[in-house]
Parts: sequence; C-alpha cells; structure tokens
Amino acid sequence: MLANQIKYVILHLTQFIIEYNMANLNCIKAVLAEKGIMSKWLAKTLQKDPATVSKWCNNHAQPDLYTLARIAEVLDVDIHRLICHTKEE
Repeated sequence: MLANQIKYVILHLTQFIIEYNMANLNCIKAVLAEKGIMSKWLAKTLQKDPATVSKWCNNHAQPDLYTLARIAEVLDVDIHRLICHTKEE
C-alpha cells in the first residue's frame, strides 16, 4: 500500500517538474497578440495544423529551431523575441 502511494507521489511530482520546466519557453502567443495576428493565420502561413500551432502558443509543445526561425521570418521579428527570458535570481 505504501509503495503505491510513493509511486503516486513520485509520478505527480515528476509531472509537475516537467510542466514547470516547459512553462513559457516561447513567447509566440505574446508576439502574435502584439501584432494582432491570429494563430490560425500563422498555421495557414506555415502550412501546419492549427492544433499544433495552438500547442506552441500555449507552451504545451515547442517548435523545432527551423520552424521557430520560420515563425520569426513570417512575423518579421528577431528570433530572440520568440524565446521567453527569465531573470535569474
């Protein structure tokens, strides 16, 4: 019984750590909002599934570097604008 509880806690802690580390890696959604562009337009322009672009915008998945460079190109921004930066404490 205790072993199952420990497995449960470890599983949930692992999921939390993964989600925490994946949170806000890209700023695609913010850049789209600043430019008044919808994610559906980006999906169509990149010839990607709108669900995939939605996952990128919500940081549930990340585009590869080639795609990130392409996004920067079509949005006319420096690629660094698409990567969220956090202050180190």
